[in-house]
Amino acid sequence: LENGYNQTAEIVGLGPEAIMSREPSLLERARRTAGRLPFREVDLLIVDWIGKDISGIGMDTHVVCRRMMWGEPEFRGVRIELLAALDLTPGSHGNPLGVGLADLTTDKLLRKVDMEVLKTNVLHTGWLNRAKIPLSFRNDRELVRAAMIGLGHPNPRRVRVVRIRDTLHLGRLWISEGLLEEARRNPRIRVAGELGEMQFDPEGNLR
Repeated sequence: LENGYNQTAEIVGLGPEAIMSREPSLLERARRTAGRLPFREVDLLIVDWIGKDISGIGMDTHVVCRRMMWGEPEFRGVRIELLAALDLTPGSHGNPLGVGLADLTTDKLLRKVDMEVLKTNVLHTGWLNRAKIPLSFRNDRELVRAAMIGLGHPNPRRVRVVRIRDTLHLGRLWISEGLLEEARRNPRIRVAGELGEMQFDPEGNLR
């Protein structure tokens, strides 16, 4: 069983005759310790990296609560209004399967896409919508600006933004001022930094 940090938490050995009876309860225990976002409502989730070496679908669908499988309900949990995928891991070898779960992406991610690899992968899954290309922007700054327009120009002090490295690494994340009080009330969260403006490099990408 793995914990929320993608580490082995427990090893359970089962004989063949015990698998059917024991597996369901082990699965429930694994779900309880899996990584989750610690908020119920998020206006914008920024995911720095998606990739096949993070999840078979690029992002852990249980974390983003989107699986986009026709005829199947979405997972219950955090409600994410807009989801942004910023970049593709080198370990994906050009395969961005799962980018279709996002609403916004960047030109730098799309430049890394090997369309033939993507076609081969997604055609054998049957869920072609998971490979759809979201709206793309020149850099992270333009993406964030577009997200604020898409959210209806929310109050910057109230908008609920979360930024994560990827869906495997949730132990440390960035949040906006609109989530700060909720974070401080949550005994599972330690607020480690001070409020400040988003920092971008000269190319307009988030530091």
